[in-house]
Order: sequence, then C-alpha cells, then structure tokens
Amino acid sequence: MTVVDAAPSSRLSDDELRIEREKLEVWCTPQEFHDKVDALAAKFTLEERFNSPRLSFLHDAILVVEFALKLDGAKSVRLATKFEQFPDGFVTAKDNKTLKVEVTEADHEDRRRGDEYKDGGNAKERPTDDSEGVNVIGKELERVIQKKARKRYNPKPTLVVWLNLDKQEIEESDVVAVLESTRSKYTGSFEKIFILWRGKVL
Repeated sequence: MTVVDAAPSSRLSDDELRIEREKLEVWCTPQEFHDKVDALAAKFTLEERFNSPRLSFLHDAILVVEFALKLDGAKSVRLATKFEQFPDGFVTAKDNKTLKVEVTEADHEDRRRGDEYKDGGNAKERPTDDSEGVNVIGKELERVIQKKARKRYNPKPTLVVWLNLDKQEIEESDVVAVLESTRSKYTGSFEKIFILWRGKVL
C-alpha cells in the first residue's frame, strides 16, 4: 500500500465522507480499489486515521485491499456497506468464489498507535529484544483470532490478520508453522485464516 503520511489535503464533511465510502462499496478490480483507498487516505493525517471513529472503515479498507492485491488471482473487491454487520469486505477469488473477508491486526496487546500519532508524533521504534520473537507472534495471533472467534460469525468468514510483528532473524517457515497450528484450532469458526506479513499472504 502506498498510502502517504502527509498532512491532509482536505477535511471532509460527514456527507462527503459518506460519498467517498460508497465508492468503496462498489465492486472493482483490486488495483482500482487500491487507488480509491489511497486517494481517500491521503486526505487525512495518521493521527486522524488512527483516532477518528468515523474513519474506522478506512482502516478496514486498507487491510482488505492489501489482501486482495496479494491473493493470487483475486479478480474483484469491495468494502461492505455500513448496513452490513459483517464481514468487513468481499473478495472474488480466481475460482470465482466470493470470500467474506473479516480483517484484524496482531501487534503487542498494549500498543496504542493512535496515541503514538497524536500531536504529529511518529510510530515508536520497534523493540530490539526478544519481544517480537516467534513465540510472541504465536501468542498475539492466538489472542486476536480467539477474540474474533468469540463473535461466532454466521456464515463463517475468511479471516485476514495483518501481522505487525517481525524480527529479521525470524524464519518464514517458523511463522507458517505457528499459523498452521492456530488454523487447526479454529476450523469451526472461519473458512480459512490468512496473515499479511512481509508483503505477502500466508
């Protein structure tokens, strides 16, 4: 995603924001959806995007389009309407199956990025110790997936988790092993669980 972190180019009224959201609720290709999301995100600062409740749909849209762009053969994507309780969005896969996509993020439980970006601040530096090792990744994945599973979605959605934890020495195979173990626990809650990590879908 190429969402910029510049100052907002405009402040949208609620009616204007509603119109912009409705543009995201229309089926289009992943690249077209990406361009719409990028253009809208550029109108707001990071502080606004992480702290304004009326922009929560934009955060969902960013994760949905990241998944659609990186899912092999995805054909089209749209955001759920504000009248749809769930999922967060829909993606048409290469086999023409429509995936009901619910998104979430895995990070340190006590991290509050909204606070980090207040008053023009920047995201805090990532830890250099073992606090982002594979064991912590497994713990945080389990925590956020379990939280979603407790909502007992019906029908079962496809869960996409943005994994915002990493260390250079972590092997992808170790993360995949953790993911497979977690997937097996929640087959009754989700059609499938994917993670977005290091620029790819796992």
